[in-house]
Amino acid sequence: MASLIESVLPVELAAIKAEKTRITQDLVPESGSYRVISSKATVRRRPDAGAEAKGNLTQGSLVAVVGRLPSGRLRVAQGGKPFGWVHRTVLRTEGAPSPKVAPVKPVKSTGFSIAPLPVTFPKGAQQPDDIAVIIGNADYAKLGRDIPDVHPAHADAASFKRYAMTTLGIRKGNIIDMRDATGARIERIFGSERTYKGQLFDWVRPGESRVWIYYAGHGAPAGKEGTAFLVPADADAARIEINGYPLDTLYANLSRMPAQSVTVVLEACFSGASQAGTVISRASGIFVRPKAPVILGHITVIATGGPDQMASWEEDSSHGLFTKYYLTGMSGEANKTPYGNADGHVAYEK
Repeated sequence: MASLIESVLPVELAAIKAEKTRITQDLVPESGSYRVISSKATVRRRPDAGAEAKGNLTQGSLVAVVGRLPSGRLRVAQGGKPFGWVHRTVLRTEGAPSPKVAPVKPVKSTGFSIAPLPVTFPKGAQQPDDIAVIIGNADYAKLGRDIPDVHPAHADAASFKRYAMTTLGIRKGNIIDMRDATGARIERIFGSERTYKGQLFDWVRPGESRVWIYYAGHGAPAGKEGTAFLVPADADAARIEINGYPLDTLYANLSRMPAQSVTVVLEACFSGASQAGTVISRASGIFVRPKAPVILGHITVIATGGPDQMASWEEDSSHGLFTKYYLTGMSGEANKTPYGNADGHVAYEK
């Protein structure tokens, strides 16, 4: 044992001596008072984060600094004698200005309601394979032409997202969440008349995924037959038939997905009228009667109303009336008497 100690001790002593030599060579002498600005200013025996602690400095107090290393370690002193080492981030030169904090840029108000419904949704089981697409088209003035805004669409979409994550158990990474979606973005998600294999199709796990689609925004009829269209945020009121997204195409593409089920919730009407004004170009002078699209396969559609009805929202533009009462019902109110049977579940008949 003695021989082992005799062989190890010189090595350790040599290492300590080498470290002291390095510190002496790198140390830049300094003389000044620093203010302690951290509640966790630990003084250590050596200029190393893992070195033995000798004590703590009191936040707000002054401390003398007698040296500095390139690593950022400062040598502090007590009574004129070196006491230990601290990192420079816990001290500030006395009299120096406080560190500058980058000003927070104010968020420009869009004028659209964004607050979700103040309802509490019951917690549902996690569904790792389920998917939701949530679209809130409120701002048509920015990219569209002659189309009125849908003021509560952003708030309605935010409300459905809370419902999807809380009650439906859809994880955030499985939600395609869009605001003011253009025609190109809608096609990217759902595909087009040319191909049904959009992003949503790629995400579906065959036979396992349940898909939920929520759309808040304008719908409109166009063409001689009154085909119903979703109205993208960059649409032209006089050319809905060209730059709208046909509901027939949406339902046809959804029917070809290998999902377990598809539920479409529409906070939109397809009469061409809205609470904020007409969607169809006034210049046409032609009244187009909307035609109900064909719903195929395993798709369930829950909509604001019939093809020729108009969707409405609260007087303060906070929420669409359909979304408000639909989500309030799904939060549990629809299960209570006199509407439900109080069995703890809210469902719809297929």
